[in-house]
Amino acid sequence: MSTTSRGQELAIGSDGLPMLEVAGHAKEKEFVLGRIVGIFNAGMQHKWSRRYYIDLFAGPGICHIKDSNAEIDGSPMLAAQSKAKFTDYFLADKNAVSLSALQ
Repeated sequence: MSTTSRGQELAIGSDGLPMLEVAGHAKEKEFVLGRIVGIFNAGMQHKWSRRYYIDLFAGPGICHIKDSNAEIDGSPMLAAQSKAKFTDYFLADKNAVSLSALQ
């Protein structure tokens, strides 16, 4: 198992790609972030013709909840799945393994 530059562990997901190991409360954070992204994009899509999603710590895109078999979407995946789409996505991560999995 490898680690990110912030010391977080990367596990292998059901798709064979690395995924970030997260604590159980990440599922609640996923719900809140998904709602915020959806509400923002739906509200602003007619006001601004271009909406950018910027994630400087994007990670591999999928997360594994420690001590369970659950896999959840990370922030870049949630943004990409928003009903009202962003016009541009800027995803960065210091860890090359994470970026490769995200691509």
